[in-house]
Amino acid sequence: MSRLSPDSLKVLDCPPSSDESGLSGCTCANEPQLLSEGWHRRYVADMKAAKEAAETYQQLGFEVQLIAPDVQTLKAECAACREVLPNYRIVFTRRK
Repeated sequence: MSRLSPDSLKVLDCPPSSDESGLSGCTCANEPQLLSEGWHRRYVADMKAAKEAAETYQQLGFEVQLIAPDVQTLKAECAACREVLPNYRIVFTRRK
C-alpha cells in the first residue's frame, strides 16, 4: 500500500468561505452534483499528492475523482492562487 508522507503532500490551505455555501474558493463546475451523488470533497492537492491519495483511497475501497479547480469562478479572496491552480486537483471520494 502506498503511504503518504507529510513531506510529499502539497495541500492548499484555502481560506474559509466568505459566503453561506461553506465551500472554499477552489471549486469545480459540477461540485454540487457530485456532492448530491454522495461524493465527499477531501482537499485540494498538487498532482503528485492527489495521485498518491487516489491510490491510497482506492486501496481502502473508495471510488476517487481528481478534478481540476475551476479558475474562472475563483472567489475574490482566492485570486492569488489563480496561477498555481492548474497544477492542482480537488480530491473527491465515495464508498464503493
